Amino acid sequence: MRTVYTSWFYLLLLFSSHLSAQPQVWGQYTAGCIPNAPALAKDGQAYHVIRLHRDRYYGHPELIQSLEALSLAMQPLGKHLLIGDMSQADGGRMPSGHRSHQNGLDADIMLAGWDSDRALSDKQREALAPVSVLTANKKSLDKSRFGTWQQQLLQQAAQLEKVERIFINSLIKQALCKENPNAAWLEKIRPWWGHDGHLHIRLRCPENSPECKGQAAPPKGTGCDASLAWWVKQVTAPPAKKNPTKPRKSKPKPRLPEVCQALQKP
Repeated sequence: MRTVYTSWFYLLLLFSSHLSAQPQVWGQYTAGCIPNAPALAKDGQAYHVIRLHRDRYYGHPELIQSLEALSLAMQPLGKHLLIGDMSQADGGRMPSGHRSHQNGLDADIMLAGWDSDRALSDKQREALAPVSVLTANKKSLDKSRFGTWQQQLLQQAAQLEKVERIFINSLIKQALCKENPNAAWLEKIRPWWGHDGHLHIRLRCPENSPECKGQAAPPKGTGCDASLAWWVKQVTAPPAKKNPTKPRKSKPKPRLPEVCQALQKP
């Protein structure tokens, strides 16, 4: 009987969430959901959502407001933002591409903008994908693809109130440190694997979501230190030789909250 009561309890929570004006976030970035998440409009005053067929343009209202504010802040520089993956409708695990982006608080933004005076066809929208700003050998930045606009995009994103972290390639972080060695906003910009063609913004848990499980705040300081040097060394070092006799262990998936389990597609 307990199982029956538990199921009804979570169904009631889901129903309440769908009636709520402000959807609530459940669980972690890597194991969560956001029932009844609103969709970001496919075109804004200064942004475009790309690859609509992936159906990953949903998020918490605070994420949508942050993306709209960022696009308007960048509008005077003559380019529209290209918004990639956010979350699926209701959040949860994606069939491919991300371990995070589950609870409506993550979004990818391309490092290449779209000229504001150019039309964007449906075919172009679906074909657009991140373009690396690194050189062919992956050891430095390609200055023809990373310049003032990209630096301003990262700075404006880091200065958004609700943004807690921005993940970016360590060589990009290194370049930002050289240009802005004492800038307080660098604290939010954290090096991570990949992310050489897009930035990944992450919001802190909203106040209306007591069941949201956040992560520890980023370390204090600009991060332009030995920790960054370690990251740069990892991404520029020659690839390690793989041992074909040693199987790669896959990490177990974190357990989803029961509310989120009820939303998962079979």
